[in-house]
Amino acid sequence: MPLLRFRNLVVSCAVASVLAAKAFGGGLAEPFPTLSAVDGNRITPASQPVSASAACCDTWWIASTRHCQQSFEAGIRCCRPAFYKETCSCCLTRSTQDEFLASLGPGEPVCIVLQGSFSTWQDSQRHARRTWSWLRRAAPDRRLHVLSFSWPGERPFSPLPCVGVEIVARRAERNAFVVASLISAIPGGHPICLIGHSHGARIAAATLHLLAGGRVQRHCYRYSSGGNRIRVVLAAAAIDHDWFRPGRRFDRTLCRTECVLNLKNKWDLALYAYPLRKPLFGRNSLGHTGLTRRDRKKIGSRARRVRDYDVSRRIGHRHEWESYYADPYLARAIAPYVYFSR
Repeated sequence: MPLLRFRNLVVSCAVASVLAAKAFGGGLAEPFPTLSAVDGNRITPASQPVSASAACCDTWWIASTRHCQQSFEAGIRCCRPAFYKETCSCCLTRSTQDEFLASLGPGEPVCIVLQGSFSTWQDSQRHARRTWSWLRRAAPDRRLHVLSFSWPGERPFSPLPCVGVEIVARRAERNAFVVASLISAIPGGHPICLIGHSHGARIAAATLHLLAGGRVQRHCYRYSSGGNRIRVVLAAAAIDHDWFRPGRRFDRTLCRTECVLNLKNKWDLALYAYPLRKPLFGRNSLGHTGLTRRDRKKIGSRARRVRDYDVSRRIGHRHEWESYYADPYLARAIAPYVYFSR
């Protein structure tokens, strides 16, 4: 029996690696239909995209934990992330958290973009710049501070892909403590939107779970969570669809957020492989199925805070973050969550 289970694990890992490679390498994109509704309001396409230069010449920021301890074995001593800033001149320079906090005007919203795994430092810089431009074009007349969070998710030290994915998942949860400290440092009165892609969604869920008093890997966050309003956008979320249920991994996440917009994609090849990381007990991801009826019944009234929005026909089989920020319609769809416009 142990030999049979090991064989099934190896086969499952091989299938997962093939599907993930196809997903990250490309796929067939379906024709883009007209968006129907978000929060009951019809989304109208932008007449003409606004150029980055036409928008307010903001500064966008990167917070990196690539120099920090990435395991729980050494405890949860919080590492201060390295800060970088970039302006319209496209010159990335070193900065500090204090400088970032000093740049926040009264009541201006903050968007923390939690990138997924398998992104290099160079990828992080490119994603930060293009995500900022994508979000700003959706509402060029509004102020927004965009902070992209970069973490070392591209180096899973394991010959088996599914084991490597689990290592990356643990790193994501370790970085949730850093994001919790960032949120706690932002002064009250600044609404905060967390955008999490793939394993970045795991960081977002774990962060809110910690801020609401929950434990992650048997550790808790012992500092003040602040009183900022928080909204969440999840894209291709690499977490189990039932983890918001009472008694499950992130059962306090919904206690600390006003609302969650879950961009689900039933055609995402990488998420097809998600259950194979645990061949005998794996569940579908939240990014693949959204909350099921049973999930909503178990969660209760707080389930109304989660809105599943199907982007399958817009994104197709692809999984990578570029497929999302290349679509201006999606930027307009998530704008109310990012800018707190309603």
